[in-house]
Amino acid sequence: MTDDPADKWKSIRLSGRGDGRLEVPSMSTGVETGYGEALYAVGPKGEPRLLVPVAQASGGVDIGSSPNMIAGPTILTQNGKSRTFLDVMVTSRHLDAVFADLVAEILRRLSGGDAPASAISSTISEFRQLLLDGPRRKIAENTVLGLAGELLILSRLTDLSSASVSSWVGPYEQRHDFRSGSRAIEVKTSSRSDSTVVTIHGIEQLQPPGGGVMHIAHVRLERAQGADITVGSLVERIRASGGDTERLSTALVELGCDDPNSEAWNEQAFHLEALDLFVVDESFPRLTGEQIVGGHLPHGIDNLSYQVDLRVAQECKLSPSQASNVFSEFVS
Repeated sequence: MTDDPADKWKSIRLSGRGDGRLEVPSMSTGVETGYGEALYAVGPKGEPRLLVPVAQASGGVDIGSSPNMIAGPTILTQNGKSRTFLDVMVTSRHLDAVFADLVAEILRRLSGGDAPASAISSTISEFRQLLLDGPRRKIAENTVLGLAGELLILSRLTDLSSASVSSWVGPYEQRHDFRSGSRAIEVKTSSRSDSTVVTIHGIEQLQPPGGGVMHIAHVRLERAQGADITVGSLVERIRASGGDTERLSTALVELGCDDPNSEAWNEQAFHLEALDLFVVDESFPRLTGEQIVGGHLPHGIDNLSYQVDLRVAQECKLSPSQASNVFSEFVS
């Protein structure tokens, strides 16, 4: 298997429905169990989930639930018919990375012919300590980098208004990272000072709110030992500005960051090389629904990503004073 479960869950969250065949957002794993294909799915709050079809399951059977994970039978409607699945879902989002590894191993065992209940329960048993203690591996640099970029923008907004934490909607799988009324800001963070290419996820990501305006904030950070920008320092700065601590913590947990002061999230430190703001208007290079026949992606294509070279969008780049005005208007 080459699929990354984390990528599949992200795709389902972005589409909001997956392939649309099940009553909950889901898509096929491509792994056949003898009772149908196992499915990637997401829970009511976007939790990573695996659904494995079975002939039937006795009521109340538990195949490995823990304080951080639910594992047991459920009945869902698929293509208009009731189906029984073994439902495995992580409930503590800081364990998303471990859960992705667990699901990959379950699918490997199912592919090898293991019975569904056996594949799930035996894998959970082997992963139990990790599921109790949490991940012991380093957090990917791109993950830390992306969070640092969004926190940097949030800190700038909370310097202007402590109420700005509520505008950070990206962690909740919203279309844009920041939203305030009819204004939106999408944050793209690069790890090199000379980087100009950013990745756009979906044909709606650069679509302004109805009747509104949106901007791209391109944050360029370079990793440096002892630098002053870390996840922990940015969170403390936001809290010191009077930002809503509870809402900030909830948003961080949604991104898998349950402890922003932990060593894992602060091993990497950065210098701010540049922060550029671009207005996304008719002259900005982008793909939208209006440019696609029928106004939506062709049947069978659930998501689309493409890259934009910001060097061709220089006429959309704002001056420092214009950027300051945008941030001020955003929090007004």
